[in-house]
Amino acid sequence: MGWQDDPIVDEEPQVSGGQSFMDDPIVDEEIEAQAAPPTATPSMGEVAMNAVPKGAANLLNTPITLGNLIMQGIEKIADVSGATGIRDAVQFMRQGGQMDRNVPMEMAESSGLVDPSKNPQTGPQRIVDMAIQSAIGSAATPVGGVANIAKTAAMGLTSGAAAQSTKEATGSDLLAAVVGMATPLAVKGGAEAVARGGKNILLNETAKMTLKDAQRHGFVVEPSQVRQPTSKIETVAGKAAIAQGAVEKNQGIANRLAARSIGLPDDTALSPALLKTLKDKTMQPYKDVDAIFSQMKQSGQLPYFPRYHSASLMDEYIEAGQEAKALWKSYNRTPDISVLKAAKAADAHTGSILKDIEMVATASGQPDLSQRVQAAKQLYARINDVEMALNVGSGNISLPTLAKLYDNGKPLTGELKTIAKFANAFPRSARQIESVPPSGVSGTDAAMAATLGLGGAAASGSPAGLAAAGLPLLRNPAKRYVLSEKYQQRLLSDPSFRFTLNLPKGSARGASIMTGKTVLDNTEASE
Repeated sequence: MGWQDDPIVDEEPQVSGGQSFMDDPIVDEEIEAQAAPPTATPSMGEVAMNAVPKGAANLLNTPITLGNLIMQGIEKIADVSGATGIRDAVQFMRQGGQMDRNVPMEMAESSGLVDPSKNPQTGPQRIVDMAIQSAIGSAATPVGGVANIAKTAAMGLTSGAAAQSTKEATGSDLLAAVVGMATPLAVKGGAEAVARGGKNILLNETAKMTLKDAQRHGFVVEPSQVRQPTSKIETVAGKAAIAQGAVEKNQGIANRLAARSIGLPDDTALSPALLKTLKDKTMQPYKDVDAIFSQMKQSGQLPYFPRYHSASLMDEYIEAGQEAKALWKSYNRTPDISVLKAAKAADAHTGSILKDIEMVATASGQPDLSQRVQAAKQLYARINDVEMALNVGSGNISLPTLAKLYDNGKPLTGELKTIAKFANAFPRSARQIESVPPSGVSGTDAAMAATLGLGGAAASGSPAGLAAAGLPLLRNPAKRYVLSEKYQQRLLSDPSFRFTLNLPKGSARGASIMTGKTVLDNTEASE
């Protein structure tokens, strides 16, 4: 008998139950597992997109989920207390009502809205999945109110991410639910604590009044000069960019106010030639006084006074004013106490000549001449002040120059006084614009945009991550908002103003409830 006829060879190996090893279900499963192609890991973008309909399905299942949660609680309490009858009744109700099913999710999967192959497979993906589902559920809950949908969704996003991060770190569903439900309430408490810190106004009463007066004309400041701590939006905009933007805006306002202070339209481009022409026109009442002065001396109607024999009071006044202006300019360039004393003495000399002019106008018996002299006196003084603060090359008014003049006793009035007081109180926002770099997106912003975009794409595993490249471009919109009238006006408002996000209590409660529910949904789906 050859080996071909060996009954042992001919006999097929048997397993218990008379089955061949080829029919063994364990072997079949191993063969199928080896033959099945490996499941592709979805990208972060695919997981995020798939989380949206999942969140909507879980939201629709909210009544069943909450009912199931309540009944589970009753069941556990009954089991611990020994009330087996109640426990068995609750179990029967849950099974009979099929409360463990999520019918909306089943329908979403059968219709293709939810793709199970896109379910998260890594820790970061599960965190993103939970965060998005929590955000959708929180946004749709009515607890927070329609007006606070975005805030509630943001809290849901944060609490969902916190819950799943806890699950990834500890493996505990219970702890994840507790952390997720506590996070919105903790965020609200933290926001209120920061807001209380944000009520700390740094200004004294005098500085507050100065800023209020300046705000009426449109002047702006860096918020950090007024209140602390720094707001989030100011951080996004960048303190340096805000400071540069404030200087640029304030320069335009100062130029307009200076033109307005001497009776010119706001958009007038100031120049030495224009100011000289305006001064010549302003001096007409003084010329009229000189003519009357000459007539009254000849007729003997004018009482004697020290300048009785002067050829022209107007010329003496102009000469004295020019000398005083030159001394003040010299002092501004190089502060020296002796120059300051000489400038003040020159001002006093100019003032004495002006008193003689006013005396002649009054003696003339022409009330309207006296009034015109008074008006010309004020206007001429303001033109001189503008002339001293004018940058001849740029045509800009120097806010620091006016601040120094006022600080040293120069009697500024009207708009020029407002500019000077503001520049003294907030020098960083009133710097000489010619010495400040222009604001705008810098080269480092462009480099940072590229870095963030590539990093975002790499981290997310999706081209959608390139959106991170736009983050530096938020600086300009944020800067414009910080320097807007609305934002600036609220810097000195009542303490209810918040630099941080105002989080309604209802939104926090809604996000807390829906995050706990989402954790439960995901726990049941994984079991």
